[in-house]
Amino acid sequence: MGRIIAIDYGTRRTGIAVSDPLQLIAGGLATVETRELERYLTQYIAREDVSVIVVGKPLKMNGAPSETMRFVLPLVARLHRTYPSIEVVLYDERFTSAIAHRAMLDGGLRKMARRNRALVDKISATIILEDFMSSRRAEQHRYPRRGYHDACGGKISNHFVKPSAIGLTRIAEAKNDYGKRTNNTMIYPIVIYGSQTLRNPSENIAPDYPDLEKLVEDMFLTLGEADGVGLAAPQIGKNIRLFVVDCTPWGEDHPELADYRRAFINAEIYERSEETSLFNEGCLSLPGLHEDVRRPVSIRMRYVDEKFVEHDEEFTGLPARVIQHEYDHIEGKVFTDRLSPLRRNLLKSKLQRLAGGKYRCSYKTK
Repeated sequence: MGRIIAIDYGTRRTGIAVSDPLQLIAGGLATVETRELERYLTQYIAREDVSVIVVGKPLKMNGAPSETMRFVLPLVARLHRTYPSIEVVLYDERFTSAIAHRAMLDGGLRKMARRNRALVDKISATIILEDFMSSRRAEQHRYPRRGYHDACGGKISNHFVKPSAIGLTRIAEAKNDYGKRTNNTMIYPIVIYGSQTLRNPSENIAPDYPDLEKLVEDMFLTLGEADGVGLAAPQIGKNIRLFVVDCTPWGEDHPELADYRRAFINAEIYERSEETSLFNEGCLSLPGLHEDVRRPVSIRMRYVDEKFVEHDEEFTGLPARVIQHEYDHIEGKVFTDRLSPLRRNLLKSKLQRLAGGKYRCSYKTK
């Protein structure tokens, strides 16, 4: 039995992960310039026994090939020709960068380290490899498969949220500050589960709401500091119908999301698709907790933006998922409310610890 190599292909850099010879443990190997990838593989395979090469299959949220696919398919063909005795597999890589960022955040890496794309690429490759090995083991034992292949472009598996490769430095942030001002901007502390603010109904915002555009700017800043993709006003202690969504962390893998930063005010979801999907969600207000949540794949929603321009749009895929999560917050709900009674009961002690202040995270809270 040889090692398994996993490749998270990028047009500039490529992350590589490798298993142990028994194919039990996945670990980050390297991040290389893509132009040097095949030479690196040749040198590695010359000294190590490799039986499988797993190449991340770049897909959009709707399952269509992304722009990177035109580079990946020729690579796979060359690998087949170069290594005829090695199995070469294309494996769904959707959301791996997102999981990598979350893994780095949960692992306590500082913000500058989390911006290290080479590290993100290597962790992404490790996640691809871990998920591939899990799916292979499931098939061998005829268990239901876990991984990225459920509806909505794939469920994010949580079994590798904290890979050991990401390092162990934890940020000991002081949690007694109620905010940090920099150049007239505010980074808000995040309200944690157990606060009544997360359960109170939120009120509509009037056009003359004071400093609304600044509040939106501050929320985006707060969201960026916490490395999240969505933030609702109740999470910063304000029971108003406002939330912001920033999908740009997925921009490199999903170009259609490269500039996706939106503010939603007085939102009303009035139509939901019958088709639903499972997706592994987390929440800044419930640090360390991730669960599979079923939601509609697409929605229609009326809202106004920060300029109070009216909109009526359909949302699908990842934006629809994030919007629904944040919409729950302005309705006084959190994602664990969407779980089955049995699952909520199993999480009862964890939720009680959160409510009692027993948690760790790298952003300011209150």
